[in-house]
Amino acid sequence: MFFFVLLAGFPFGWRAGILVGLLTPLISYGISGMPLPQALPRIITEATFYGIAAGILRGHFKFSILTSTIGAIAIGHLAALAELTLIPGGSHSVILAWQTAKQGWPGIALQLTLLPLIILLLEKLWPRYQNEKC
Repeated sequence: MFFFVLLAGFPFGWRAGILVGLLTPLISYGISGMPLPQALPRIITEATFYGIAAGILRGHFKFSILTSTIGAIAIGHLAALAELTLIPGGSHSVILAWQTAKQGWPGIALQLTLLPLIILLLEKLWPRYQNEKC
């Protein structure tokens, strides 16, 4: 889910990142019932911050794709952790956040390897595609 949020935020900016970050978890929940209702607010927060960070780090600050990806992942996880610590019973929430981050390492590894390649390819092909459409 976060892969597509980052994929929208990098080339299309933070506004697209927000939109995809907000809608992707809701559409996923509507179609499959996942993520679970109790995790939905955290996932929406995390996905939205992924999209905002991807768009701003890459578009405004002109960071490299890898640096922007790492930054967006870190900011998304920190936003989710901040939300969880505001919920009553925060110590359990912090443990849950750590367990979730440990389980998410394969996805993070894929994001760090595949996203930069896809974005570089899109940035190379996009101007040619736009010129052909004119």
